[in-house]
Amino acid sequence: MHPVSAPSWPAGLVVPEHATPLALDEAEFQAFYDATAGRLRAYLRRSLPAEAVDDAVQEAYMRLLRTPHAALPQDERRAYLYRIAANLANDAWRAKRKEPQADGVAPDDLPARAAAAGTRLDVTRALDRLRVQERTMLWLAYVEQASHREIASALDVKEGSVRVLLSRARHKLAAALGVSR
Repeated sequence: MHPVSAPSWPAGLVVPEHATPLALDEAEFQAFYDATAGRLRAYLRRSLPAEAVDDAVQEAYMRLLRTPHAALPQDERRAYLYRIAANLANDAWRAKRKEPQADGVAPDDLPARAAAAGTRLDVTRALDRLRVQERTMLWLAYVEQASHREIASALDVKEGSVRVLLSRARHKLAAALGVSR
């Protein structure tokens, strides 16, 4: 097995001395990437603009490889990868909230505008109204079929809180879709 080697850097690029060696060899990383990249990309498509998804996927894997968490068992590594992706999506969301809106309407006004226009929100718009943690939790639970322990690890919450937080996220999604329970 050969460790993943760093690419040859352009002349003049300074590589930090504190850079850590990668925790996975190339074959291990390729197997992990093949098993997780498609679903990670699909998750990030729900949280980021289309043009930012590939960069976020790449950044998530790079951050994972630069931590000791890359050496964890695959389920825990996957949970940590989703935690990184959720943080990236959260950072992008915060940056977007700071940008002025072109039409002068804040994103929080979308539900009122949609209701006033008599339109029904689709699932994508409804998911956009949820916080990043809520979207991530629903995605991990229902798309990735992750256990409560994996969700707790990915989102840095207590395992006992996952059930309550999932219930709240489901209720909020149902309300955003106009579904009565």
